[in-house]
Amino acid sequence: MRRHLSIFILMAVASIMMMAGCTGRSETRDETLPADIDIKQTVERVMTLAAEEPERALEVIDSFRTAGLPDYEAEWLRAKVYSTSPEAARLDSAIVIAERLMEQPVAKENREYREDVLETLVNACRLRHDDERVLRWTAELVALCRERGEATEALRNEAESGLCLTHVGRLQEGLAKIDSVMAVFDSVRRFNELDAWLIAAKRKITVLKENNAQTDIIPIANLIIDRLTDYEQHPEVFRDGSYREPSDEDRQGYIDFYRAQTYGFMAEAYARSGESQKAHECMEKFEQSAYGQTLDGRKMIAPTWTLLGETEKMEAMYEDLTTARFR
Repeated sequence: MRRHLSIFILMAVASIMMMAGCTGRSETRDETLPADIDIKQTVERVMTLAAEEPERALEVIDSFRTAGLPDYEAEWLRAKVYSTSPEAARLDSAIVIAERLMEQPVAKENREYREDVLETLVNACRLRHDDERVLRWTAELVALCRERGEATEALRNEAESGLCLTHVGRLQEGLAKIDSVMAVFDSVRRFNELDAWLIAAKRKITVLKENNAQTDIIPIANLIIDRLTDYEQHPEVFRDGSYREPSDEDRQGYIDFYRAQTYGFMAEAYARSGESQKAHECMEKFEQSAYGQTLDGRKMIAPTWTLLGETEKMEAMYEDLTTARFR
């Protein structure tokens, strides 16, 4: 995702949006944009708002369009907002919009814009569990990343396609693809490569879970914990200035999130393997994390409490989830 925004738009919506900490690519999107519009910050603010108020985010996109944001940018932003929704209808809308944008002249002429649309399209297809579409568009995204010299980004997407290959019955081919990505980044101490390795490791854990290979999950989970600890203790070594790298203020949150998820994976694997004591130890670490207190964290861990026979705790969690969903 790129890095450019408009001061007058920023001021107009500052009262309703928080500043986001995400970053983006440095390449200028399109020289035909109005001089006072910066795409990077426009995207940051829309997506920050979309996380809490998606309908309001869509209204803001329309206001941006009125203020001079080109239609092709506004439509991509709309697809991007839809692509973060859990609703099938909105994911379908994101796919329709993004596939239409792929045929527009700007997507054929501007490689950065095409990459952004492809990323949005792939994410929507992945959340929609449309594996055939994911494989089709990821192949194009990987080729484009390589064409633009983004080798790490290409491999990151290769890992995503590996997961999809397992879903369409090509288990060994998919695992081999994920393993090859992990091998490339196994000992690289730069943040961008670490982040790509973490994504690949999580995708492999997903495949192992889906194929009931519980004992194989634990070694990978321990590797994740070790690499996160290395990054936590030596952030200056990993600093690479890549657009995905979190700020100093956000770094610990990044580490804690991945660490908590990993303890969740370990807890489930131990529970399914009959090692309840180790499962409880991992559950305790999970619940001490900030992620463990979130709605997504509770959704992740509730089935494991059921496996451990903690029905009262599980029922309380599901009650919280039902209340949250109702609200």
